[in-house]
Amino acid sequence: MDPSEDDAQSAKDIESQPILRQKGADTPLSKTQLAVVLFARMAEPISYSQIIPYINAMIEEMRIASPNEVGFYSGLIDSVAALLQLCTLVYWGSLSDRIGRKPVLLIGLLGISVSTLCFGLSNTLWQMILFRGLNAALCGNSPVFLSIMSDITDTTNQHKVFPLAGLTWYGGELAGSLIGGLLSHPADKYPALFGSVTLLRTRPFLLPCLVSSLYTSVTIVATTTLLEESHPHVNERAPHNQDLSTPPESRSYASCQNNDLKGRPTTTSRRSQTLRLLSNTIVRYLLFARFLRDLLTHGFGKVFVLWSYTPLRLGGLQRSPAAIGMMLGVAGVLGVFASNVLFPILYRRSNSVALFAACMSIWGLVFPLVPLVSLTVKKVLPIPQEHDHAPPLGGLWGLVLLLMVLQKLAVMSYRDAFLLMVNEAVLDPASAGALFALATTAGTLGGAVAPVFTTTLFAVSMERGLLGGNLVWILMTCLSILATLFAQSLKRRL
Repeated sequence: MDPSEDDAQSAKDIESQPILRQKGADTPLSKTQLAVVLFARMAEPISYSQIIPYINAMIEEMRIASPNEVGFYSGLIDSVAALLQLCTLVYWGSLSDRIGRKPVLLIGLLGISVSTLCFGLSNTLWQMILFRGLNAALCGNSPVFLSIMSDITDTTNQHKVFPLAGLTWYGGELAGSLIGGLLSHPADKYPALFGSVTLLRTRPFLLPCLVSSLYTSVTIVATTTLLEESHPHVNERAPHNQDLSTPPESRSYASCQNNDLKGRPTTTSRRSQTLRLLSNTIVRYLLFARFLRDLLTHGFGKVFVLWSYTPLRLGGLQRSPAAIGMMLGVAGVLGVFASNVLFPILYRRSNSVALFAACMSIWGLVFPLVPLVSLTVKKVLPIPQEHDHAPPLGGLWGLVLLLMVLQKLAVMSYRDAFLLMVNEAVLDPASAGALFALATTAGTLGGAVAPVFTTTLFAVSMERGLLGGNLVWILMTCLSILATLFAQSLKRRL
């Protein structure tokens, strides 16, 4: 048989190979290394989420936009940041495959620390866009963290380690939401402590950014002093007896599952490595699944905060940044429970693909529930005047809690199930960084489209009263149904 035919047949065999693997006895892990990785992992969600409770108020107080237009500009800021991250993620992931995980991780942490502090000093729209964009462009840590986890685990313990990525993200979201909600406007909230600090009066959103930046600085010190390089090529302790003459496409999955066999990366260029991954049908399915998942998740996340901030008379909840921060904090606690308690139980009884499909289907309940909650709130509560405070929600918080519970169950589709799906699809450990970077890039593309799409659609729906202001929820429900159908099809394709 012709060698090219052998290669083609080998590629077909790999492509048709299911990604579900047998579970075995757990391989011991380095607790110190895992702890440092998880500690540093929290820097990104803290930096990201601490802005969310006050971003709409920040835009309005800077007189950038009226209350009806705030959603467009907050969505614009996040979409620009997501587009910049889209352009750099594959580079950072591939760079970590070539020079090691640790240096790329440190670059990302330094970028987070500096850009977050500068964001707190912003007083114009363009400064907000610039520093939020730099935060995203300089931080390619998400695929790097996941690559480290892939480096230090195998199929016997990955189901316990990868959910910790979701746990730390939820923990970071919880901490960041509380930081942003409780520490914005500190001179007004805590006059005895900060009332005399002129800088915090002129820059009322600086303190949460400063606290986030300080946390990231501590993680830089911990990573520099305690974290060991995990990449099998850079790590001098890794074995070098692997036969590198065999191309990664033709290696079996079994030859790559055990960490002891993770050897030096191939000399394949970054571009050809990416093209090789994209030529794999399973990888393409995974990337599209990640795109849909992030489109729904980020779309809901942005429009939920905007809906919570929107006045009652326009169909929102009219909550303050502090209240929004507490809501997101509660959501973070729910996420921790779902990721650390619920998901391991479900995973032992099922598999990553089935769980991903089940979680994605929950979005079809989340989006139509929002207008029902809005309608109930408007029926029960008196509508305040334009500049009056909104009445307390009281027992209606139960409906909001139900909405957040369903949302966190849906988000398990990525934080836990999808990460395992990708890790189980890693055929060549030397390209793990590139694969996770591609997956994150697909998600970033969805995250770039979602904020500006959903927030603009929300603003237009409310301003023009399209379908009673519910057009955004109807369209997102339809999109959720389509995404659910695709996710269900993965159970046959993977």
